[in-house]
Amino acid sequence: MNHFWSVWAAVGTIVFFVLMVLIVVKYWRSNHKADKDRVLDTFDGIDENDGPPPKLLFVSYFIAFAISFGYLILYPGVGSWKGLMGYDQANDKLSSPTTTLEQEFTGLTDDSLLALAAEPAIVNSGRILFQTHCAACHRDNAQGAKHFPNLIDNEWLYGGSDEAIIHSIELGRNGAMPGWVDVLRPDEISKISYYLASLNQRHTDVPEIKVQLGKELFIKNCASCHGDGSVPNIETGVPDLADNIWLHGGSIEEIQHTIRAGLNNVMPAFGQQLTKDEILAIGAYITKARIDNNSRLARLDAASVERGEYLAMPAIVSLATVQRVENHLRAVYRLSLLLALFILRISRPM
Repeated sequence: MNHFWSVWAAVGTIVFFVLMVLIVVKYWRSNHKADKDRVLDTFDGIDENDGPPPKLLFVSYFIAFAISFGYLILYPGVGSWKGLMGYDQANDKLSSPTTTLEQEFTGLTDDSLLALAAEPAIVNSGRILFQTHCAACHRDNAQGAKHFPNLIDNEWLYGGSDEAIIHSIELGRNGAMPGWVDVLRPDEISKISYYLASLNQRHTDVPEIKVQLGKELFIKNCASCHGDGSVPNIETGVPDLADNIWLHGGSIEEIQHTIRAGLNNVMPAFGQQLTKDEILAIGAYITKARIDNNSRLARLDAASVERGEYLAMPAIVSLATVQRVENHLRAVYRLSLLLALFILRISRPM
């Protein structure tokens, strides 16, 4: 604040304070002239008398003025006056509730994500940054959702090394798969979906010949990227199609939709928005969340987790389990709708 505005603020504060004191003193001195029996006005049968304000009101005003005067003398409040206490807002913890990331990283010699995950202050900063920049897609707990990957399991499209995670945050990712609707016939797309379902050892109630034909079509049209479907490629982000993790839905219908329409997955780059330390902090938070999740899973029976017996514990439920439940609920909804339509039809008067 320059000198002019400092003087302006000081004069305004002092003048306003003095005026308030004078107004209260004026009414206090004339308070004895009030007559509670004199009627000033009447409205709707109600009289307004000239009763004096209670003395407690004036006492409260004078106490407030005394406290305000003392505050303005001891602390900043009048222009650039620093106050007799020498108070500086920069020393107030409330004005800087947390240390900066630069301070949190000071003295650290190991900036690997595993080492940073052991630093509570950095993990907490990473959590706050994650909530701000990443939670809209990956959810607050980093478990992702349909079309957005789970970041706390051990399945990574582009690898889970420090370099791969930092690359994903800093430079983003762009994974594309072409649509085959103009190349393959509907029945061929169906056969490929049956083959992919068979890789998960799922029962599809289709003849084995269709699965074999689907495999031949898959090798012919898809093997250049996916191989036989069971081998991921973290260099290009090609997923393992033989596991039970389906980012875009693993039902027969959803697999067929993916083959027909293709995909264009884009994760934006944050290198221009976040500093190096902020990116490391987010990586540390993700790593800590993954370690904690692995620790929770290790205390449970693996077979029970696979069967979904721990579905009531959202912190450890796999995305594949959630997707299977969603598919079952969707089927129940369709059956319920058909049943309702049938009941409406037979209940109509002939």
